[in-house]
Amino acid sequence: MPVNGQYTTHKVSNPSHGETVAGVLLRPKNVPNPPADEGYAAFIFDPRSVGDRTGQLRRQENPKTKNEDTVAGLNYLESRGDIDKSKLFLVGVCQGGPESLDVASYDDRVIGAAFVTGYFRDRETDIYICAGCVSAEPGADISTMKMPTAEQGEALYQARLKRARKAKALYERIGEVIYQPLVDPNAADPDKGHLLDSQDL
Repeated sequence: MPVNGQYTTHKVSNPSHGETVAGVLLRPKNVPNPPADEGYAAFIFDPRSVGDRTGQLRRQENPKTKNEDTVAGLNYLESRGDIDKSKLFLVGVCQGGPESLDVASYDDRVIGAAFVTGYFRDRETDIYICAGCVSAEPGADISTMKMPTAEQGEALYQARLKRARKAKALYERIGEVIYQPLVDPNAADPDKGHLLDSQDL
């Protein structure tokens, strides 16, 4: 029977496309936190846009850079002398799920991949999230919220994409960051959320 806590933790950082990604490496002690308690080394890291890392942009949801950071993590593990390079396995949580599966599909160093509560984005889910099923109050009862019609949902979705493109263009032009909140009851309001501009949020 494994014993919890039979591992060591090491704060580490590794480069990823001009920035530094920070993480924690869990190494088993003499006996086999799953998975470290089971005898596996586990490298847990935050992608470039979150956590203790370098760079200006924060909380940017970008599957491409998350994939790049995952590959950088594999490079880091491969560079260590105490990791078996023939047994690299990916586990992704939430949006890390699809990224892990994607990286495993093209990086031959990965022998397997799994995900926990994977978030697989599609148009319907994006509209659902952007169009009223979000609340700034934790534990809000979604059944009591005013849900948009299909037309209102599409308008909210398109408005959010327009605000995001505008913010991205501004950043690329002059380096100014305008954050677009994922959870915002005003932006998700079925009647007027699609009328908001970036400066209104």
